[in-house]
Amino acid sequence: MNLEGIKNLLESNSCPPWLMIIDNADIDTFFGDDQLSELLPRSSHGRIIINSRNRSLASKFSLSVEVIEMHGMELDDARNLFRSYAPIDPDDNEDADELLAALGYLPIAIVQAGLVMSSHPMSAREYLSHLINDRTASRLILAGLRLYHDTHQASPPTTTPVISLEGIQSQSPEAVRILVAMVCLDSRNIPAIILRSLGKPHQIAHAMAVLQAYSAFAYDQSTDTLDLNPFVRALIRSHLKTIPWLLHCIMSLLDLLDFLFPTDLKCQDTICKARCYSSHVVSLLSTLVGLCGEHQLPSKCLTTSISLATNVSYLLRDMAAYDQVKSLTREMIQLKSNVFSDVTVLAPLLNHLAAAEHCMGRYDIAAQIGKQVLVAQPSHPGLYSIEAIRSLNTLALVCQSQGKLKDAEHYHLRVWDMKIRALGSNHPDILTTINNFGRCLQAQGRHKDAEARFHRVLIARFKIFEADHPSVLRSMNNLGVSLQHQKRFPEAEKWFRKALLGRRRVLGDDHHETLRNESNLAAVLHYQTKLDQAEEIFRQVAIDFERKLGSEHPETIQAYQNLGSLLRDKARYQEAEEVISSLLPIVRKVYGERHLMTLNTLKHLAIVLEWQKKYVKALSVAHHIRDVRSEKLGKKHPDTQASQKQVQQLEDYVKTRSHVENDLRVSLPLCDDLCASFQGNEKVPPTNRRALLKHCPRPKLYQYLPMLIVIPHALGLGITFAIYAVRLS
Repeated sequence: MNLEGIKNLLESNSCPPWLMIIDNADIDTFFGDDQLSELLPRSSHGRIIINSRNRSLASKFSLSVEVIEMHGMELDDARNLFRSYAPIDPDDNEDADELLAALGYLPIAIVQAGLVMSSHPMSAREYLSHLINDRTASRLILAGLRLYHDTHQASPPTTTPVISLEGIQSQSPEAVRILVAMVCLDSRNIPAIILRSLGKPHQIAHAMAVLQAYSAFAYDQSTDTLDLNPFVRALIRSHLKTIPWLLHCIMSLLDLLDFLFPTDLKCQDTICKARCYSSHVVSLLSTLVGLCGEHQLPSKCLTTSISLATNVSYLLRDMAAYDQVKSLTREMIQLKSNVFSDVTVLAPLLNHLAAAEHCMGRYDIAAQIGKQVLVAQPSHPGLYSIEAIRSLNTLALVCQSQGKLKDAEHYHLRVWDMKIRALGSNHPDILTTINNFGRCLQAQGRHKDAEARFHRVLIARFKIFEADHPSVLRSMNNLGVSLQHQKRFPEAEKWFRKALLGRRRVLGDDHHETLRNESNLAAVLHYQTKLDQAEEIFRQVAIDFERKLGSEHPETIQAYQNLGSLLRDKARYQEAEEVISSLLPIVRKVYGERHLMTLNTLKHLAIVLEWQKKYVKALSVAHHIRDVRSEKLGKKHPDTQASQKQVQQLEDYVKTRSHVENDLRVSLPLCDDLCASFQGNEKVPPTNRRALLKHCPRPKLYQYLPMLIVIPHALGLGITFAIYAVRLS
């Protein structure tokens, strides 16, 4: 029976009541070449339900129709559908709900997610992380479609698609352009102002309504931003290169973001705005790099791209996202190689990369990049390029971090002079150089001179910026560190608390500068013997840094070092050794065996071992520290001399302890358990302490002085000292 026969049968009076459901209908299907609207039966005993994403379809029918607005699946229905394909562990319910919400409760997206998760064992969180990753999303979608077709035994043409560019194009060409633009940006928190700038208001409004019918995005009215459905994003991105006008769309977005991205970051509002746009710039530039091998990019495209990348890298560096700076720079180098050969066009971005490498502790790489940029800058007597000045500043900071303090001071003074010549004595950048010079003076132990510089910078920044501007808060923190080094602890605590209050209000509790400020506050509390308060802060800071930045980030490493130092100074040596020992493999992996940060961690371990009377192990560690410092810093460097002093002291302990133990076992049998206690962690019994003092031959007492130095600790006397790495901004 053909379609005409079926229509006649349903219209006949002898036919029982019937219900027809037509899914995913569109205008072309009913009123195009096929003219399916002519085949719809007309009968009083039948009903037709037509499901469509096209709002205009109903107006085309001459029949009496009732339009019902349909919304997405309810959460409970979505859960049941999801679990029918992928059994979920009860502990993963929250992650599963997050995935369902991200998928917009689209049934086909939920089914595909369940099929993939059941055939390739992974959690809901892992699936979502792959879906929002541009490198893995396409493979995930293709695997899901293949499984869906195999499971439902349907060929692609007869399978209901989740979204069709052709179908959207037939309803609104502007909707396709907006969708492609959204796919090029980050999927989260897309500012609506970007999309509104792509066309006329009434066209954009209609286009957004069309896309909303496909559950392509979720709109947040409170922030005026959109979240693109990651399933839709991955599906469209898998076909991006087939769109002939894609490059034109990307170039339009580049110009628009270059116009919208704030560069004058003097107030918190502009900083927040810049952070909002930064992720979209990174995503757009990544998309552009993917096209550079297939299209000839105009020079203006590269110029705009590098300008945006430079602004974003500055912001990312300020957010401690150093690896993102490195990734972004790598992409821009790849992009540049297709247009320009001159390295000077990348100089601003390379300087940000050098600064990021320095912050990550990769000093040699930072110095190499700085010198590369410096050599590439044009040389004119009496004229200094901004990028040359920035490169010299990086070299100054690298020398300072490497302990080459005289070289660092020379570079800082040179940068100071060059900035005055190039920018004038009242330029805000001069204050940054004065601040850096103050840090160099502080490293040399010239704390009064450093305090004067920090105080000068603070007063000047108060006049230029708002009271809660990050630059002002950094100056407060640096002044507090200077006061702490001068043992003016109450004053230091006041500035730390004031800076911390501002950073919490402006940057938030989880910002790395807020956490760094809390760590400095904990250090000054310890110096004032407020040990319990300090420990609580140190523990929380370490946990927060690890959660936010990862276990291998320099801030996290420093936080756990500080915690280990505190535990040591509270005489909880076993806990301190566990913290530092667990940290050491990470430090070696990140920095290498001979890096100054690795040596600093080993120094803390040696001290802990020494206080536990594990002198042989401590001596082995101390020997290594001294040898490497002597090689890298020179024998006359203060750190090398301190290491030599520690080695000598431990050698005396080991030699003297051996003679004393033999003598005591022969002439002082009552002290056998005392000697054993030096090998363990038990306290010396009171009887044996008295026996030692009573029976030890007086003429030979001076021979045991090096060993007896540790007896006050064994007697339980509190000897507390602190070695903290307070952080300057």
